[in-house]
Amino acid sequence: MDGKEQLNDIVRGALFSEVRVLSDGRSIVMDPETERLYYRKRLSVYSIPVFRFLKEHKHKNLPEIHLFWQEEGDLIVIEELIQGHTLEELLDSGKALYAEKGLCFEEKKRILLELCDALEYLHSANPPIIHRDIKASNVMLREDGTLKLIDYDAAKQYVAEKSRDTVLIGTQGIAAPEQYGFAQSDERTDIFALGKLMERLLPESKQARGIAARATKLQPELRFENVKQVHRQIERLWDPAISGAEHRKQVVIGKLRDKRTRWALAGLAILVLLIIGGIWFGNSLYPELFIRRPAYNKGIELIAAGEYEEAAEQFAICGTDYKDVKNQLKACELEMEERRKAEHLQSVREEYEKAANEATEVWRSSKTTEKERAALEACNNLLLQGLDDGESLRSFCAEILKEALQQLEQERFLRAKDIMFVMEKNLTEDGIRASILEENRTAFLEALEKKDNYGSIAEYYEELSKLDEQDYSDQILENRYRQAMTWKKNEAYLKAAELFLDIYEYKDSAQQKKGCNYLEGERLISQGRIPEAVYQLNKAEDYPGAEDLKNQAKAQYCREHADAPDTITRDYLEDLKKAGYTGAEVLEQEVETWKITFEVKEVSSYEVSVNLTFTGGPQDGIEGYRAVAYNRDGSSMTHSGNYHIKSGWKETLSLTHTNGNVYRNLKQIDVYDPNGKLLGTFKK
Repeated sequence: MDGKEQLNDIVRGALFSEVRVLSDGRSIVMDPETERLYYRKRLSVYSIPVFRFLKEHKHKNLPEIHLFWQEEGDLIVIEELIQGHTLEELLDSGKALYAEKGLCFEEKKRILLELCDALEYLHSANPPIIHRDIKASNVMLREDGTLKLIDYDAAKQYVAEKSRDTVLIGTQGIAAPEQYGFAQSDERTDIFALGKLMERLLPESKQARGIAARATKLQPELRFENVKQVHRQIERLWDPAISGAEHRKQVVIGKLRDKRTRWALAGLAILVLLIIGGIWFGNSLYPELFIRRPAYNKGIELIAAGEYEEAAEQFAICGTDYKDVKNQLKACELEMEERRKAEHLQSVREEYEKAANEATEVWRSSKTTEKERAALEACNNLLLQGLDDGESLRSFCAEILKEALQQLEQERFLRAKDIMFVMEKNLTEDGIRASILEENRTAFLEALEKKDNYGSIAEYYEELSKLDEQDYSDQILENRYRQAMTWKKNEAYLKAAELFLDIYEYKDSAQQKKGCNYLEGERLISQGRIPEAVYQLNKAEDYPGAEDLKNQAKAQYCREHADAPDTITRDYLEDLKKAGYTGAEVLEQEVETWKITFEVKEVSSYEVSVNLTFTGGPQDGIEGYRAVAYNRDGSSMTHSGNYHIKSGWKETLSLTHTNGNVYRNLKQIDVYDPNGKLLGTFKK
């Protein structure tokens, strides 16, 4: 912060009078000039650029930051006092405006849209601001219904060149995977949490579940690219209690009530009247005088000359209701049909056989989809015209099947499937063609099954259902189930779990999915990737042994990080205590034992620099410490640090003496807590 600006905020903040202290450590204060009430809170985790942006930019869905300044390493913030309830409270008990009926669908949709507006505004900052803790308890609804997105402790600015977050923060079960240190948080991190909130807010809406499923993909690149895309999807939601037809009816009625729509309809009515008048003129007077009569006379002349095709064209201009045109056309058609039959009988067999042979030869030399289609059509036409007994078609289909099976052997499944669908699309389900089709289809599916590629079989049946509109749902589900079981057998647990989730209600897919998450959790634990393992074991839910394994993993993480506990360590320790895990008390004692690292350097003969790093300790920390340096000559020096100290605190002491030789004279340094308990010792 700018020094002058910070000093100004400190002076102004000192004038505020405290009205009430709240249970969460915040307080309500009053500006003596305006008598307006504000929240006052102290933050130990914060981003100054984020609060500067909020102070300088106003938005209806974001809290107004009045003042902020740094004090003893913390950030003091005075912000807008928001009267209302959190979304968490409303969902739990239906307070305030929603006491009788709870949140209706349209109100939930409005909340999500306003939340998108808030996130779009934050993400439009330069650089973008990522909230990183979107959840129901951080969404406030004022008494007038306006939404406010609060709590920016976890927020940060996006820095493009960083590969991952340096501070891991967020709410467990809601935070995106990248917030556990796998990648850097960006706009898609907030989209993940927004999807989680949508799952909770609109569980009854299939459309909303689909949006949330994409928003909460584990890989950020599979999610929506930005909040604007999510906003457009939410706008299209409608109450699942209303049918699709009723929804479209309401949309149409809304458009008809629009003034511009009414004007457009009026203009359209005038245009229709003008067109009708023109049509009446064109159908009544103009055709008789300038079209029908001249065309009829010309047709009679052409019949006399034996030009039946040209005569039929002239009679067609007149229309069949004009004079005896219908009879004249019939006479022309009979004469032309006789001519066509004679010509056709002379050349048809030769032409069809030549076309089929040429098309087949072209396919053999190129083997492309278009050439396959052309050759199939040519052979099929031979059969349809009664010029072949089906042997040409059967022979060519056998070649196509052989080519598809060769593609399978080369692991080119998409190409093999494309070849077979060319056959499906060009053979109809009757007579000999049905027999040819069934023989080849059966052989192809058997070849796929031998390669354990049940996913391709399921896709094949899905395409078949589009072609002939038959119900292949049983075959599709069974083969997707078998594909998932194959992946599970081959230890591709995440792929298998995702597929089991897609067919969750089929057979025991639900339990199989949990089993895959459990096995993936086991593997991640063996690799030392505990947070990822816990994430997977959470998905295993009630799977036998999952809860015990998850607690063991959390305990392992706490032991490994006991010397320098992070936020995850604290959270896991709390989880273990709540779960009644045996040994949780011992782990807590290990974590909360202070560890002090001493780095002693000789600056000059008159000065020694001592760098202290505090790790471990109680989660709430301690209020100050006392360091005593003992010299070899019997003298000592004492330094008192009157700070609120938590794990990770660093401080530099300077030991000086005018007589010089401070470093050589130094013997020992002891550090005590405010109660005189020894926390750590350095001996030279």
